Amino acid sequence: MTAAPGRVTWLILAYRLPAHSGLKAVIRRKATALGAVYPANAVAALPASPAAERAFRRLRNMIGEGGRSAEVLRAEAVEGEPDLIATFNGARGQEYGEIIAGCGEIIAEIEAMTAAGPLARWTPSPWPACGPSSRALSASRGSARPAGTSAAT
Repeated sequence: MTAAPGRVTWLILAYRLPAHSGLKAVIRRKATALGAVYPANAVAALPASPAAERAFRRLRNMIGEGGRSAEVLRAEAVEGEPDLIATFNGARGQEYGEIIAGCGEIIAEIEAMTAAGPLARWTPSPWPACGPSSRALSASRGSARPAGTSAAT
């Protein structure tokens, strides 16, 4: 099934599991980690792709191994597609926000280490073969020669 121009083809994982099933929580966590959104209880949706299809098939197999049933469907929204896309994009925006916040923490840690430690005194040369660090590296290489050899060897 090919989506009409400007439309999204979705993969749907629809499953039935007991309300307080540990498997239900596992499936929901794994589907959410894949980026799936839940337009309804026990109905996960992802934009169609080969990777998404493989992942939903794996989840369906897990459900089947647990003695329950599930279907993987390919669908195009008849109504409500903008809402589904907004939900999907909102989930991605939240994930990206968390990544960006984590990057700020990492940058702050690097800046603190740079200001406090030996990195504060080290300034790399834009030309590795010309700077003071290359002379130190050459000197350290010279001291690491096997016994019985010289620099002229």
